[in-house]
Parts: sequence; C-alpha cells; structure tokens
Amino acid sequence: MQVKKVSSRSLVLLISAIFLLSFSLFMIFHETKSPDATPLYVAGQPTLGNPLAKVHVVTFEDPRCNNCVAFHQECFNYLEQNYIKTEKIKYTSYLVSGVPLSSTINEFLFCVNAQSTQAFFQLLSSYYKNPIIALTEQDLQNDLIDLEEESKLNLSREQLNSCTEKKTYQRQTEENTNYAKAIMGGVIKTPTVFVNGIKISRPNCKDLTQLIDKELKKLEQHE
Repeated sequence: MQVKKVSSRSLVLLISAIFLLSFSLFMIFHETKSPDATPLYVAGQPTLGNPLAKVHVVTFEDPRCNNCVAFHQECFNYLEQNYIKTEKIKYTSYLVSGVPLSSTINEFLFCVNAQSTQAFFQLLSSYYKNPIIALTEQDLQNDLIDLEEESKLNLSREQLNSCTEKKTYQRQTEENTNYAKAIMGGVIKTPTVFVNGIKISRPNCKDLTQLIDKELKKLEQHE
C-alpha cells in the first residue's frame, strides 16, 4: 500500500488548526483571571449607595490634586446617576493629603461628614466644580465656609466651627494618608480607584465603568 506524504504546508495548516481549536476551548471553559484584589479597610470613611451592594468602589483622592479634580468632574455624576442611586454599588471617598493645604480641606470635609454624609458629597462636588486656590490656611478655611454657606447644606454652624477649630479630624487625615502610602508601596498616586479591591491607577471613566460592569456581570452569573 502506498502512503502519501504530507506536504509541509499541509502540516503547518494542521498544527495551526489544532492550536486555534485548543485556544478556543481554553477561552470557553476558563475565565480570564482578574488581577489580585487588595483587601481594603474603609471603616469610618464617607460612603454613598446601598450598604449591601456587592460591588464596592473606593476612590483614594486628594482635593488639591488636579487629576482628582478632572476625574471627579468627568465621572462622579455619571456614577451617581447610573450606579449609586440605582443601588448597584456603594461608593467610598478616601481622602488623603499629598499636596500642601489639602489636609485643611480634608478636615473641613470630615467635619461636614460628621453631620451628614450626603452633605459631604455635595460639598465635595461643589468644591471640585470650582476648586479653591487660596494660598494660606486661613484664607482656605474662610473660602470653605463661604462654599458651605452657598451650598445651603443646612448644617449646624456651631458644630461645624467647633469641629474645625479643635481639628477633630486631623488624625484621621494623617491616618488615611499613611494607609494610602502603605497599600501603594510608599508613594501615593491620586486618584487611585479600587473596584472590589481591583486597582485602577489614574483611572478614566470608561475604564472604571467597564470594570464595574464586569464585576456586576460576574456576580449575576454566580447567583
């Protein structure tokens, strides 16, 4: 019986077909592994949304950081309307201090949060829409008070003044900053966003919402 020789070209095509078939089967039966998730400690940090939501977005931000201003202006309203108010996610703002005088803003915002978390996020958004450029701590505090009054948040002025004068949240600002350094390898990069512990450094709205949708879909598949 005569055995036909297989041409080199046919052999290459056969090997390629086998490789493509194997790769396709791998993709069908194996999910692409997500980056390792970082466990985060966020107790006491301002948080919006459904507390029982299984997708948690945590944004490490510095109000005096230009990239944070741009990111908030680009993305927060969209997240609030499409993910937070619809109770798909819970959202935590983790304020840190890496730029001069940012600790002054953080302490003021934490004093607002002590009265109302909703007011905290309203004032933070108002600040990001028109960032204060005061160069001294006193001028910055005065501008923050004016901004709070213009925002009509119905807060106790006496309680807010007492909180800021006593620097009640100075320690929290320092602890937040040290914690951010610890989980970022000693150098704080803001904004940095975590979605269920998966980190996005210097995020944009498209990348963030894609990751949120991916996590939501993953949860739906496991229900």
